[in-house]
Amino acid sequence: MEISLSHVAIFISLISIAITLWFNFRKLEVQNMSNLSHMIAQERILADIPSAFRFHGITDDQIKNAGITAEELSYLVSSITAGGVYHRTHSPNCTKSFDKGSYRYNMINSEEFRKAWPLVKQMMNKTSFTKKIDNTIKLIKNT
Repeated sequence: MEISLSHVAIFISLISIAITLWFNFRKLEVQNMSNLSHMIAQERILADIPSAFRFHGITDDQIKNAGITAEELSYLVSSITAGGVYHRTHSPNCTKSFDKGSYRYNMINSEEFRKAWPLVKQMMNKTSFTKKIDNTIKLIKNT
């Protein structure tokens, strides 16, 4: 079977198209991650303007009833968003509980975090990361 120059050219062209599409996809992912880092910075501003939580359907009474301050809620929201960005790049589909003793497990293990979680979760999109947190909470409650 003889391979003609035109077959080689077509093959190289198809490979070039595939590589270009892959690079464009990766570039879009990087841009999305950059946008998320801006969002995290924006969430930290909530500590300076706690009344802005009302735009997320969270009242001062809910914050008080969770036993935290608006500044702490702002911290938790930005921390979980940052964790979600990391999770999206390193283990995007994992919903398994965090390992005991890990940074996130220790955070979730605190009763204060678990009381605040419904408010934090209210500001999050449903993702495998929020499911991972929910699964860790279930694990902690069952032990």
